[in-house]
Amino acid sequence: MIHNGGENKYRMPLFLPLELSKEWLNEALSPHRYTEILDFEMPSEQLEYHPVFTIRSPKTRPDNKMKHEYWEWEKLPALGEMNPDPLLLSFVQPANSHQPLLQIDNRPPYQV
Repeated sequence: MIHNGGENKYRMPLFLPLELSKEWLNEALSPHRYTEILDFEMPSEQLEYHPVFTIRSPKTRPDNKMKHEYWEWEKLPALGEMNPDPLLLSFVQPANSHQPLLQIDNRPPYQV
């Protein structure tokens, strides 16, 4: 999830293969096809990911490398080892909706 403020508050990335991204930019895209593309899920094995240094500040990295390069954080757990307790935090996808709801504890869910 990407957390922002301002004009782009609540934006989320859309990862698409090149050909599908070209189709996404087509101004004549039908509403049905638009929904199909929004439902596309990039297979995780096609993504590259690694921890990076803080990118939301003008502060330079102590090693003077670019902020998007790999950064070793102390005490960072291995991927998948630190998952939130599903009883405390869960995303609820309402039927016929592309807008998930965030539910914390037993409180009523709210839209994210």
